[in-house]
Amino acid sequence: MTRKSITNTTPSAGEGENRAGIPFTFRLFCLLIVLLLVPPVRGQDNICIHDYCVEKEPKRIALVIGNAHYANLSTVTSATVDADQISQRLGELGFEVERHDDVRTPFEFWEVIFPAFRQKLTTGDFIVFYFSGHGFSYGADSFLAPTELPLSMTVQHVTDHAIAVESFKSHLETHSPGLILFIIDACRSVGPLIDDTNGERTIAKGGPGEMEKGSTVVNTLIAYATKPGHVALGSTQPGQPSPFTEALVGNLTAEGKSFRSVFDKAAAELEASTTPPQVAGTFDWSRTDPYMRPTQQNLDAEREAWLTALSSALPRRVKVFVQLNSVSRYQMAAKKWIAENPENDLASGFTRASPIAIDRAWRPSNAEMVAIRRLSVPLAFTRSLSEDQRPALREVSDTEIGLVRSGTKINQIAELRTGEDFVAGISSGSEVHHEFYRNSLAYSLANIDAHGTMVATRPLLGRAQPQLTASVVEHIPAKAVLQVVDVTLGGGGGVWIQATGSGNSSPFFFKVEPGETPQVLELGHSLKEILAPPRLGSLPELVDPAPIKAAIAELKDQGWKVTWISLSTAPTADEAEQETRAARMANAEYILKHSDIPLFVSKGTNSDIGDRITSVAGREDLVGNSVRIRFFGIK
Repeated sequence: MTRKSITNTTPSAGEGENRAGIPFTFRLFCLLIVLLLVPPVRGQDNICIHDYCVEKEPKRIALVIGNAHYANLSTVTSATVDADQISQRLGELGFEVERHDDVRTPFEFWEVIFPAFRQKLTTGDFIVFYFSGHGFSYGADSFLAPTELPLSMTVQHVTDHAIAVESFKSHLETHSPGLILFIIDACRSVGPLIDDTNGERTIAKGGPGEMEKGSTVVNTLIAYATKPGHVALGSTQPGQPSPFTEALVGNLTAEGKSFRSVFDKAAAELEASTTPPQVAGTFDWSRTDPYMRPTQQNLDAEREAWLTALSSALPRRVKVFVQLNSVSRYQMAAKKWIAENPENDLASGFTRASPIAIDRAWRPSNAEMVAIRRLSVPLAFTRSLSEDQRPALREVSDTEIGLVRSGTKINQIAELRTGEDFVAGISSGSEVHHEFYRNSLAYSLANIDAHGTMVATRPLLGRAQPQLTASVVEHIPAKAVLQVVDVTLGGGGGVWIQATGSGNSSPFFFKVEPGETPQVLELGHSLKEILAPPRLGSLPELVDPAPIKAAIAELKDQGWKVTWISLSTAPTADEAEQETRAARMANAEYILKHSDIPLFVSKGTNSDIGDRITSVAGREDLVGNSVRIRFFGIK
């Protein structure tokens, strides 16, 4: 075997149509035939409008280079074989492969090869770049060696003689690809390179050779054959690839495997087959882990993930889908949705009972029934809240957040005086009167301040000052999401809320007039609690549907009627993981919405299951990465 090292010399009928003369019985017969022959539209496809479910496979394109014959360094016999085998495998995986051997200089690469390759690139492409030959790490960069690389150079002229991986990555990013995958089968040590700066004949070993993660703007994966500062083995046997490429080629076309799983298996095989062990590794700044050879099961999971994000009607959820599936068949559909649905902070739904209060209402035994207080002002809660983003909510007591005994009457609520401490803190005692508790205003104000993010349930007027004579600076539509800045009491006991809206950096004030105290939300019994773990061998934002289906079947068999469902996840400080867990909750909600759940429906209640599901991220009574689902109901 030969080391690819500079140190070694050996080794992705309209109603208006005229129907006169057609007998009614014949039309009825035809209608029956149509109903029998045409399958019903699946509920999940009702949202596939405006081409939001059109599939378009991103273009797969690859640049493969094998540098075998060097002027000043040892020949890397296996580099040509490596490039041959990788090109064949990538071609089998649907990549358009451009192949080059023995690239002599950086000038040839940047002025001849790259301009031609660049002409093929389009937005959203899955790009693979493979290199086999000599390479090295110096400072914070990894370099690929052209065949005419000199042994002696000054530090400031390294990029004149070698190709920086990080520089090539930056050039590719300007074309906005969906994903860039580098596979580098080359050494990452300095070897016999000589630094002629100041006439000295020595050079320090390369540094860690890793980019700062914040420096990349496109999903990027770089797979290295060896660790920084180490050599990568090649082969001198005719027709024999290098150990790293051999292991990778043997796993690359495996069905239903993501690239990370393919690479991990190849890296394990490489380490076991080399002495001393050659340890391959990755630089990973990608939320996407692409399937190299997806199965139908993988494609179905991708569709489910897209329908989950699409059904949420929330720009944030769609953007997370784009990040996690940057070379998805639905990537163009997702970008079209984002372009046609700009962020306006309009909630897709809201609830007057806090989702956190609902989740806390769970009791280990179903013998105890619990109810939740509702707000009495024209504001409501978003259906999805995060204690990770607002940890102070964890300190709010069950009573303050709205938990009461089942059967609590409105006159009893007035006696609770919930929110008294908060109101006392923002006013003098003379300003607070009994009506604040009778109409639940004190309770509502305390919760508005604690939760911070609220939804307007009817149009409101935002004024420049907390005065009715102040100029109107904002027309707040119903369902607008507001960020509460402050809650104040004006003269004569008037209540004003200072807030900001979508894309508005200037706070405004609106007056709050309480309505009648509403009836409590009766949750009934705590029926069943389950955990839905991430779906094995699938996309990270999907959960296993089996526990959900089993729980629903059990509740139906036992004769329960569901009143509410609460979803929650455990806390995490990792923002990317917060988004992934939120996506899992959205997927669990999507599965629940498309399940046959026995709902309790009383006079005046909505029979839509989507109005009975709320979620809370970052619940401290939960650990792990599963979604907890709590079912409430009665018989």
